[in-house]
Amino acid sequence: MKFSRYCGIFLCAALAALLAGAARCDAPGDEARGERILVAYFTWAENARPSGAAEVDAVTSASLAPPGNAGLIASWIAEETGGTLFPIIAEEPYPSDFDECLARVREEKQSGARPAIKDLGIDAGEYGVIFLGYPNWGCTAPMPVFTFIEKYGMSGKTIIPFCTYGTGGAAESIRELRAALPASAEMKGHVGVYRDDVAGARGKITEWLKQLGY
Repeated sequence: MKFSRYCGIFLCAALAALLAGAARCDAPGDEARGERILVAYFTWAENARPSGAAEVDAVTSASLAPPGNAGLIASWIAEETGGTLFPIIAEEPYPSDFDECLARVREEKQSGARPAIKDLGIDAGEYGVIFLGYPNWGCTAPMPVFTFIEKYGMSGKTIIPFCTYGTGGAAESIRELRAALPASAEMKGHVGVYRDDVAGARGKITEWLKQLGY
């Protein structure tokens, strides 16, 4: 009788432990959440006022045709990593004339502005890895990118920048993004793509992702 009773107690305890373990596996724990990928990006094409102007600036080759240069790269990254796309959209659109756009960009940079961005209903806190894309404007990332960093908080996250540029590559943007991140955030190797090469750059992006382990 005692043996049977002890066996019953043991089996009940084992079953309880098994069920508890299964519950832990089913629940979205910290480790599982940490693997979720967000592909956040800012692109002129999705932030400019409609004007009926040419889709590509004749002087700079900056694209106003959706999804824009950074948006196109973001779509490739999302497709290859299974990440969620998150366009960074300023509340106040930028001019569709590139010179006027850069004038506003310089003013925002000099003043350290943090332009308001739209809330698209995605909780960035649920993602542990954030690919962060943008065009190099005025030797750095557009100020709404910094708004995104400060609004959603990057503590404990892995940030992987990618940018498009005309001259100067990533310029000061990587250093300034790193300075804007909390100490607990990790920044991994970035990639830059020259604006005229974006359309044919998918192979480069795929190889970069492989090097990062994606």
